[in-house]
Amino acid sequence: MRTVNRKRPLTTTTTNPAVFAWQRRLHEGCLIVLLSTGIFLLLSLLTFHRNDPSWSHQIEHVIILNGGGRVGAWISDFLLYLFGFIAYLFPMMFFQSVWQLYQHYQDDTEFWRDWPRWISRTAGFVMTVMASTSLLH
Repeated sequence: MRTVNRKRPLTTTTTNPAVFAWQRRLHEGCLIVLLSTGIFLLLSLLTFHRNDPSWSHQIEHVIILNGGGRVGAWISDFLLYLFGFIAYLFPMMFFQSVWQLYQHYQDDTEFWRDWPRWISRTAGFVMTVMASTSLLH
């Protein structure tokens, strides 16, 4: 006689509270880190100034005009040198990731199973940046 193996449902009703709390804290930590990184990167790119000491040139300038300080001047010069105006997509990528994480905040089980979509979106972003950079140069 043939036996039928039935698949278990994707959502489980019993979860370990310690694991659930750990996942929630990890989720919140990712939200905070991604949001602060996106804001810092956008601030650094918007306040870019050629007279700041940075990656492409070294200037002994006492006053740093970039809103992100020396680190922000270095990062913004590096990104603008490598990618041009497409560098402004990087903060948007961080903000989009924050939005997606916030959308899945209540349903952690669905978020952790959805990694193929995250990989495909990241690959799409990388291809967009590569194509845009090559078209602008």
